[in-house]
Amino acid sequence: MHPGETNASYIMQGFIKFITSTTHPEAIELRKRFIFKIIPMTNPDGVIVGNYRTSLSGNDLNRQFVNPDARLHPTVCAIKSLISEVI
Repeated sequence: MHPGETNASYIMQGFIKFITSTTHPEAIELRKRFIFKIIPMTNPDGVIVGNYRTSLSGNDLNRQFVNPDARLHPTVCAIKSLISEVI
């Protein structure tokens, strides 16, 4: 959600490299057992206008997961929909 948290980008890069590996037996087994849904940056509208912690509407998207508004927090609604498909 917060574009300034670059450490998360490095961690995700390492995770994607590992989980898509064809040489690590653990990665192969994990792919057999689980469906991984990797979500890219979820605040592109805020980032494009230079917001560090908030979306274009001025909301901190981390605080909108309980009751997101489809118009103001479309990425949060999309994430919740994606996750609920699995559960």
